[in-house]
Amino acid sequence: MSRILISLFIILSFWSCSQGNKDTQYTSLKKHDIKYVFTPIETQGQFRLKVDLYFNPKESSQIILPNQWGNQSKLHQAITDLKIHNLDTQLISDHDESVKQIKPMRNRTIHLSYILKQDWVGKMQSNRNYYRPILQKNYMHLIGETFLIYPNWGLEEKINVVFEWNLPEKWNFINSFNQNKNYQQRNITLNDLKYALFIGGDFRIYKKIIKGDPVFFAIRGNWKFSDKKINDLITTSIKTTRHFWKDYSFPHYLVSLIPTKGDCCYHAGTALKNSIALFMTEGQYITADLKYIITHENFHTWNGQKMTRQIPEENVFWFSEGFTNYYTRLLNLRSGLIDLNGYIKSYNQALKDYYTHPQRLLQNRQVSNQFWKNRNLYQLPYLKGDILAHLWNHQLKSNNLNLDDFMRLMLRSSISNQPTINNSNIVNNMNKLNTIDSNIDITRYIEQGNLFAQHINNMGKCIKLEMKNINVTDNVQENHWGAISTYKKPSSKIIKFPQYKLNKKLYSENKELCLAYFE
Repeated sequence: MSRILISLFIILSFWSCSQGNKDTQYTSLKKHDIKYVFTPIETQGQFRLKVDLYFNPKESSQIILPNQWGNQSKLHQAITDLKIHNLDTQLISDHDESVKQIKPMRNRTIHLSYILKQDWVGKMQSNRNYYRPILQKNYMHLIGETFLIYPNWGLEEKINVVFEWNLPEKWNFINSFNQNKNYQQRNITLNDLKYALFIGGDFRIYKKIIKGDPVFFAIRGNWKFSDKKINDLITTSIKTTRHFWKDYSFPHYLVSLIPTKGDCCYHAGTALKNSIALFMTEGQYITADLKYIITHENFHTWNGQKMTRQIPEENVFWFSEGFTNYYTRLLNLRSGLIDLNGYIKSYNQALKDYYTHPQRLLQNRQVSNQFWKNRNLYQLPYLKGDILAHLWNHQLKSNNLNLDDFMRLMLRSSISNQPTINNSNIVNNMNKLNTIDSNIDITRYIEQGNLFAQHINNMGKCIKLEMKNINVTDNVQENHWGAISTYKKPSSKIIKFPQYKLNKKLYSENKELCLAYFE
């Protein structure tokens, strides 16, 4: 009789536990853990994603909703039917639409749920709407910051995060952490989560091994090149960039390419956690621009991620974007993705774009404040940093160094001391090389916005510097040593600007000597 009672007690206890309230299902979560459960649903013929979020309470009672990514704002508009499932607990709206308060905050696992929808229609290219959540019947493309709700904890604190995916069986699925895994657990930061890439659907996924670790390539759409050819291109770019940094610590890496709509020939990309997301007008060939965007975004894995930017990051875009442009061109030359003529053509265009830019004399703070609001200013930090990188490399070479030495020094100091990219750290690291007074150059050309006027040949013996005349529009006051740049009525004038030309005779006679300058 006693055995029967004991057995009955065990059965009843198990039944009682399994039938408890939903808000007690995940009380076994460790402190600071987060769990996401993703389930696709169809509403009025539209593919949507139901997200269940579980987390243990901490000192903060706030949750953060998607708000802004690059030039995209009000991302919380893609969030619908936000609910809290805990008994006697409410979500209270804040004055900020992207913040909610949980009240009262009790010492138990919080359970929220919401429905994610694609909140835009039309062509996937207009104003970079591809950064917003993409949810289609045959695929999805999601960036963490644009669709995940998370508790307001420290962004750099390591936490255990669990993902459960209930996706269609025929879908290929991969993210910044693994491939085709319905259950994933990672010890990461909230920043890692925000910058993660999640894709699934009719992607064609390939894997290559670099130094023992996998690099995945996920592509969809129709192109005028084979999957193998673009995959080989990406592999070459990644190998070259990792060799430059002497860094192969990537147990998992993902590159995705999805087609956009619109006129030829559009290219764009963004560097994310252990991944790159590429966007390109469908039906294109492999071009120099495509090679450029692949290496540019891959270089951001270090310049912008492993070496983090200050806040606001726009203040140092001249370094994180401009120096990345410089190395994109240089590493593509070293790897053979472009030749020396291609390098010269690309840099000549950058020089022309800078010297003919109507706002080329704006101070850095003015450019930074308007960067996401004024598309005409978008190029300026890229151009200024690119030119300054060439200048510094030339000056370092006179001391048997080059810019490579400085960049690797920046990475080492960032890893060991965890500083962000800012003017002070850049100057301090350059001072360790005892060659350049970088503070003067940053103040003169970046912060004060003075025109680059040192027209010297910084491309080696086989390349000749020429000065060209061009008629330009100028709507910024000339800037003289610390004067504040101000807008004025546009005026036209003729200016001289530098252009480079390859000495074909020297190049044909001694190609190795000509290329040695760029090693």
